[in-house]
Amino acid sequence: MELSDNQIIVPALASLSYDPIHGGWSVIGLVVDDDASAQIPQAGVTDPFPTNSQDTADAFWQDMQFFEPDPSVVCELTQPVGYIFHEDPLVVYFPDFLAPNMIAHILDSTHEQYEPSYVYSERGTEQDDSFRSSQSAFPPRDEVLKCLEQHAQAAQSWEENMKLEAISVQQYLEGGFFQLHHDTLIDEQPGAPSRASTFNVYLKSDCTGGGTHFPKLPRPQDESWCQFIDCDSAEDGVVFKPIAGNAVFWSNTRLDGSLYEETLHQSLPVLSGVKVGLNIWTWVFPDDEKKT
Repeated sequence: MELSDNQIIVPALASLSYDPIHGGWSVIGLVVDDDASAQIPQAGVTDPFPTNSQDTADAFWQDMQFFEPDPSVVCELTQPVGYIFHEDPLVVYFPDFLAPNMIAHILDSTHEQYEPSYVYSERGTEQDDSFRSSQSAFPPRDEVLKCLEQHAQAAQSWEENMKLEAISVQQYLEGGFFQLHHDTLIDEQPGAPSRASTFNVYLKSDCTGGGTHFPKLPRPQDESWCQFIDCDSAEDGVVFKPIAGNAVFWSNTRLDGSLYEETLHQSLPVLSGVKVGLNIWTWVFPDDEKKT
């Protein structure tokens, strides 16, 4: 890959071009059908929870917060530029997704707020150190975070029935990990509104290990990807390197709401040092079922 101050030229890779009129991305350098996955799939939604699990449903929604990006906040952000890593499911890599000043602000606002991370199950939210060993924090929704929400909105096709889950920051100390999982929550809550897409953004990468591993995604043959993925990894599939400021985006569900099995992923153990990242999850709700 050839890098310059203003652009990244990616031989043999497709890139995305932002359309300000239609507010979405078009694919450059890749031939796709009209129904291909250049648009972000929207999760199909029905009754959020089975009728016999109302207590679980109530507990689940009580733990969740959702927001719409605030257009009243004026943000000086460059339009995100991404490169298609995989077409179906859509996986896009964003170099320099976050500027250093935004990263510093988010790290500073959360460094004293970390608590043990939790997982979702049929019992609601719970801590399970055998499955996930990390610490989480929720940065204040100030102007910087609202600009980050706008940034995530601009980097995907956006519909009126979409909302963002409250942005969370995760810190992995030495030995920290998160075992294989999907982000959708479909397995835990069948038929529920769910996370249609994920941004995994790296804030701090002073570590060895700690890559984001997708065992079911094929590893590309183009060696230009090796600056972003671990081409020497013995793991099946793909391991994205934690690189501060960069982000990986992927679609979790198809248009009909079904799960992309290929999005199974894990955070590999941190062998030394500290890794910090944040997640931005986009949900789709029917108009009469938006959560606030």
